[in-house]
Amino acid sequence: MKNIKRLVFVTLITLSVFSCSKDEEVNPDPNTSDNFTNNPYSTQKGLCCGVIGRHKIIPGKKYLYELTSSIENGTFNWEVNNSSMVIVSAYEKYAYVQFNSNFTSGKISVYATDDTGQFCDVHLDITKQ
Repeated sequence: MKNIKRLVFVTLITLSVFSCSKDEEVNPDPNTSDNFTNNPYSTQKGLCCGVIGRHKIIPGKKYLYELTSSIENGTFNWEVNNSSMVIVSAYEKYAYVQFNSNFTSGKISVYATDDTGQFCDVHLDITKQ
């Protein structure tokens, strides 16, 4: 019985040390959820849509952005408002944006529409980290 109590005690101590370490760093990556956004916007027809992607970026890198909406097989127009941001590629709901090394702030916009009259017109403000 003494050995069982000792084994249970050692097991509990071991589990608490490995599962509850206070020194553990939460989200050490600079591209974490603090820099990630889903920017929701509701349209006139009640369609909820938004842009998912980083709103705080590291200049000189390329990032993926995604339009979230129920629009399928529609027309998707991606735009940036700053010459230090370049849309490298865009296909329907997805766009890769390259941020030049001199980037400080800008905006990504996407307008989407379909044959039923649903539309999204969303914008995401971007700043350097």
